[in-house]
Amino acid sequence: MKKHLLLLALVLIEQLAMPGVSKAAVTPVPGCVDPEVSTDAAPKWYTIMSSHLTATDRQNRFLVWDGIRLKTEKFDDGIPEDRLESKYLWRLERGSADDKVYIVNKSGLRIHAPVGVNPTNNTALSVNENGVEWELKLTAATAQADCAEKQYCFNFLGAETTPAYLNAMDSQNNDANKAYGITIYNAGVHQASGWFFYEANVSEEVKYTVSFEVTPSTSGSLTLKNGNVVIQSGDKVEAGTELQGTLTYEDIY
Repeated sequence: MKKHLLLLALVLIEQLAMPGVSKAAVTPVPGCVDPEVSTDAAPKWYTIMSSHLTATDRQNRFLVWDGIRLKTEKFDDGIPEDRLESKYLWRLERGSADDKVYIVNKSGLRIHAPVGVNPTNNTALSVNENGVEWELKLTAATAQADCAEKQYCFNFLGAETTPAYLNAMDSQNNDANKAYGITIYNAGVHQASGWFFYEANVSEEVKYTVSFEVTPSTSGSLTLKNGNVVIQSGDKVEAGTELQGTLTYEDIY
């Protein structure tokens, strides 16, 4: 009887020594955070890094819109503050529900995917003014094992089939328009279809809207300039900008 009790105790000790917590498949660059949605009026900017974990040339690559291509660039220690150009800066804007977002670059353009796109064809994505909604959730919520903390994925619900995760492409394709580009893929959220967010400390420039009118409009006109640039009513200028005005009018007598 005592022998059976001893064996039972050993089994319990072994089970306690091996908790059912799996190790994350990827270790991100330190400092990742849980992202917040924001607005154009009060933006919250992030740099966003792919969670690819195997090929070294695909690790630690950050999302970029360089004005020509949507792609990733490699920064093994994160993007330095003195490199925080607009092309690396992104925010999340609320879509039609709390778990739906638009991915917005500081240029104002949004990541776009064609409706009905096949998530196995490696279609290179780009940006436009409207963009598409993405379902945002923790990768752990996809039921895939070994996901890291604060690791997120974007699922495009308008694809031919789902899941259709926002995914960082590799360099194997000789097409320069696809190398390290951005696509959608139907698996591997802790591979190249997962993303980490890093707060970007960006000081927003305060701008004011210029509004003017000459009345009666038939008797004259006003031209405002910021240096050599003509300012129209409704344009925005930075705080402290000195404008030069030229008023012309007709003698109505």
